[in-house]
Amino acid sequence: MRNVRSSLADGGRRGQAGLFIVLNLTIIFGTLGFAVDLGWAYYTRQSAQAAADAAAMAAASWASSSGALVCGSGGVTCNSTATGCSNPPTTPPTTDLQAGCLYAQKNGFVNNGTSQIVTMAANTTAPPGISNNSPSYWVQANVSAKPYTFFGGFGGLPQFTINTSAIAAVSSYTAGACIYVLDPSAAQAFSATGTSTTTATCGIFVNSSSPSAYYEYGSPSVTATQILVNGGTSISSSSSVSPTPTTGAGPVSDPLGSFTLPSFSNVCPSPPYSSYTLAGTSVATLPPGNYCGGVIISRAAQATFSGGTYYIYGGLTVEGDSTATFGAGLYIVNGGGISFGNSTVVSGSGVTFFNTGQYGQTIAPVVSTGDTTVKLSAPTSGTYQGMLFLQDRNLSYTSTNSIANSVSSVLQGTLYFPTTYLTYSGASSTGSYTAIIAKRVSLTGSAAFKNDPTGAYTGLATTVRGLIQ
Repeated sequence: MRNVRSSLADGGRRGQAGLFIVLNLTIIFGTLGFAVDLGWAYYTRQSAQAAADAAAMAAASWASSSGALVCGSGGVTCNSTATGCSNPPTTPPTTDLQAGCLYAQKNGFVNNGTSQIVTMAANTTAPPGISNNSPSYWVQANVSAKPYTFFGGFGGLPQFTINTSAIAAVSSYTAGACIYVLDPSAAQAFSATGTSTTTATCGIFVNSSSPSAYYEYGSPSVTATQILVNGGTSISSSSSVSPTPTTGAGPVSDPLGSFTLPSFSNVCPSPPYSSYTLAGTSVATLPPGNYCGGVIISRAAQATFSGGTYYIYGGLTVEGDSTATFGAGLYIVNGGGISFGNSTVVSGSGVTFFNTGQYGQTIAPVVSTGDTTVKLSAPTSGTYQGMLFLQDRNLSYTSTNSIANSVSSVLQGTLYFPTTYLTYSGASSTGSYTAIIAKRVSLTGSAAFKNDPTGAYTGLATTVRGLIQ
């Protein structure tokens, strides 16, 4: 009987041990399964967040490269309500939000409407859910995912939901000045003389350390938001200036010192050259290309430059009641300079003139004189955003650049003459987004300058973009 009881006891103990092992294995495998699913959820969330960050930053970068940050312009989209990305994303993208959708895909997430949802929103208003931050433009990317669990299905949880979001912002900081005078030591580096009147809703920075770096003589009037002078001032009693210049303000650097100037190969290697001349009552359209002997438009001729990239060796001249219309593009004037004069009418939008002297050519000044009407504006986006006249900073000349036009003239963009002198007068009476960067500046007539807060028109403001949520 004792043997029977012993056998039964042994069997009971073995049954309890088996049950204990099964229970422990269930707990162990359950814990392992939970850990695996938890790790998978964490990984998926990190991946979704990375996709949202990339999408928001890509869209913000696209928008900031457009220049003006104007809704509906240059691919900048404004839509405060989140909108689903197309599947597959548009390639190549034509808007900032399409660029964001494409970057979400590159990071493993597409908007399929079920297991993955990718939406984008953007606007120039206050960013959602964020206080004390007022960027020029914001973009929000939302990435949601519903991945399947590995072991959760045994517990009635076959899927879990992950929601991530990121907001990137674009902020523009004005350069503070629209007139930069770079000469380090010249007397009268900045001068206003006669009865000239200058009004600027921006600053004037003078780099010269001379005791008379800032100079006014006669009865001129200069009004700006701030006037900073590294050296001192010499202002006649009949002159007017507001505010009082701050002297000893420290040196000023070239704000475009790191800007990459156009480079080009020698497209006119073998002289002699013959110029392109349009005279009399001739009417012609000039396609982009090589003009190896210079371009001369004279005696009431009408010329239209169709736009693109022009290589003009030997100078660009428009004179004698002629009309010249410049299509959007880059005009490389290699030697001979640029001259607009004698009652001409010159116009163009999205244009950049690069004044240089390479491959044996001699650089010459930019001159616009007489009763000339000039209405030119620089590109508002792209490589040469805000650049209207670019002088090769690696070269110099003793002749003075002179821009003196009728009051109806408008020059919108930066006039960049870092190693040469500029005499300037006669801009639009209402002011335009014009900036001057020159070695020395002399204002001799009426001129008005308007602050460019985003840098879209002069290229001088600093644009910062980054994640704010």
